[in-house]
Amino acid sequence: MRILQFVTRRQKRGAEISAEILSRELMQRGHFIIWVGLYEHNEDVINIEGAINIDLNARESSMISFQILKKLRSIINEYKIDLVKANGSDTLKYAILGTPARIPIIYRNISFISFWLGKNILKNLIYRIIVKRLNWVV
Repeated sequence: MRILQFVTRRQKRGAEISAEILSRELMQRGHFIIWVGLYEHNEDVINIEGAINIDLNARESSMISFQILKKLRSIINEYKIDLVKANGSDTLKYAILGTPARIPIIYRNISFISFWLGKNILKNLIYRIIVKRLNWVV
């Protein structure tokens, strides 16, 4: 299986370390891993030997970058990805918008669902739509 592990930054932090460990285990079992960081790493970069290591170099913003979506879609198509695993933070919105509908998405939640939801009706509606696109949330 060809798996895109999508992290906020390819640096040594909680969700990234967990995704790195899982990636190494999956590779030992014969799976192909594309290790993609949304933002440029600042320090302690994680490069997974035997995987394709890529940074999209997005700018941190609440707005979606269509250029970054295009890069992500290009990687998914080029490497013929079978599964996308988004690991917290902004990887959720980019995975949802950048992954073709035929490819399953697993989202690893790293925060509290109550942070996503609140009294803002529009925000709640958007998250309901987003979550429906996910195949699994862990």
